[in-house]
Amino acid sequence: MLYQTNNAYRHCRIFQRISTKLLKLISEINNTTLTRKVRKTMQDTPARQNSVDSWISQYERVRPIYEELCKRLKTLLETLLSRASIKYHIVEERAKTVESFSEKLHRAGKTYTNPLKEITDLAALRIIVYYEDDVDLVCNLLENEFNVDPRSIDKRAVLEPDRFGYLSVHKIVALSRSRAKLPEWSTFSELVAEIQVRTVLQHAWAAISHELQYKNEKEIPVQLRRKLVRLSGLLDLADEQFSELRQKQEKLSQEISERIEIKDLEISINSLSLSKFIQTSVVVNELMKIVSQKEHLKVGTEQDELALRGSSKIIGGISQLVSVCEITGIKNIKNLEKQLIELSPKAESFFSKFASERKVETIGAQAHWVAVLITAGNFNETIRSEIKNRGLWDNDYTVDIGKIRKVVFG
Repeated sequence: MLYQTNNAYRHCRIFQRISTKLLKLISEINNTTLTRKVRKTMQDTPARQNSVDSWISQYERVRPIYEELCKRLKTLLETLLSRASIKYHIVEERAKTVESFSEKLHRAGKTYTNPLKEITDLAALRIIVYYEDDVDLVCNLLENEFNVDPRSIDKRAVLEPDRFGYLSVHKIVALSRSRAKLPEWSTFSELVAEIQVRTVLQHAWAAISHELQYKNEKEIPVQLRRKLVRLSGLLDLADEQFSELRQKQEKLSQEISERIEIKDLEISINSLSLSKFIQTSVVVNELMKIVSQKEHLKVGTEQDELALRGSSKIIGGISQLVSVCEITGIKNIKNLEKQLIELSPKAESFFSKFASERKVETIGAQAHWVAVLITAGNFNETIRSEIKNRGLWDNDYTVDIGKIRKVVFG
């Protein structure tokens, strides 16, 4: 019995030594260049395909997370832009489709170790602004709110001055450390997104060139290249001109404010001058107090007014007042203020009867109520007809103003 036990033990030890030597030999063989090349050759095509299929399946499983990230980033960006007072046309978002992800992995000449980390636009957003200057403002905002990857690209900087084409800024971003710690964002702490920033005109160029299927200048037939060069230059020039136009408007707005402040009211009627006058006028402020105290009548924003009346064709308050001033022959802010002062003593009675006659909730911006009072003070059949022709208000609304005008103003 002891002999059998010792014999089994001896065999076990021999087997253990052989196994150790065999494993060492296999390890040495595996480290040779020849074996690595053989292994690569044996695994190359089928292994790569299996790997690609595996990554596609994995992305298909996690894509809902990228969809959710896109939605949350869109909301966040809209909030950040509004807080920074940056006007924008639209914020778009999309998670890369599984088909697009697959196409990218199968693209000739492209290899990925970990495509979920290396492909940066699985979650992609686009911020479209109106002016070139605002592109830089948005980029600064992104730099402050996110961790921006150095792989980010500014296409404006890399395009040669004598070339035309796609202009856009691509920021690859991750959540800032402080935001990633928040419970509602923690799921996305390891993910990145690509945010494109461009103007409306740059977006137009990108959309049209995409529709024409021209990705670069060399692809374009010579017969069309010259025309596209001119169009690209015109769009680029238009972007510059719109930015300059805004700067001039801001300067003019400041000049108007300064003139109103010193009571220099010989200022032509336009949307800028009316906006500044309404914001600062004591007489307008008193009129709005009267209106807001009346049942059914409310002082709101132009957006409130348009929403209540339910039509995008309805002209907003400032535009109404510009038209009413033109119809009634008011040429400047001085004349407008004079009329409002003259009509103010009867404003209380007029708006009380107007609210009683209407008996439905009516929300109007400040400019709207000023326009209503000016119309009442100057009302005649010609004015009623002109208001109807211009579509300022519906006919019943204008007729009510005329009826109450007769009672109040005689």
